[in-house]
Amino acid sequence: IGSSSSDASGTLKSIDTDDRTIKIGSKTYDYTKSTDFSITDGEDEIDDDDDLYDAIKKDDKTIEIELTIKNKEVTKVEGYVKSVKADIDKFEYNKTASKCYVVLDNSSNAKYYFTSKTKFSGDCDDTKDIDKAFNDDETVTATLTLDKDGKITNIKTSY
Repeated sequence: IGSSSSDASGTLKSIDTDDRTIKIGSKTYDYTKSTDFSITDGEDEIDDDDDLYDAIKKDDKTIEIELTIKNKEVTKVEGYVKSVKADIDKFEYNKTASKCYVVLDNSSNAKYYFTSKTKFSGDCDDTKDIDKAFNDDETVTATLTLDKDGKITNIKTSY
């Protein structure tokens, strides 16, 4: 009769690397050790289930995913990190916004780049403010909202 194929998408709720299940909303999907993972995390990529588990459990990242399902098993998990909050571990300043990036103090070491359209809220009004606070040895906490390409659309800072 052939293989049936369907898709599911939404915010990743949980992943169980022992049982090999992924949960979106109230639905749970099975995956295998050959399932392909491709999730944009800033300039990085989450490419296996262990890294995906760390991203949501250790780093508290919100991840939008799309599943490709064949014969009731997930063959592909694609998506992007939509938001993450942590202290800034490294900040690279440049007058050109798109050359500025932050690395957060979490398990991934991903670089998150700004754009000319990044919106700022909280204690820092722009990349120069972040640079000043960071270089004054302040602990700057950032909440990033990211687009599907891993670029910062919004950043909320506090120190």
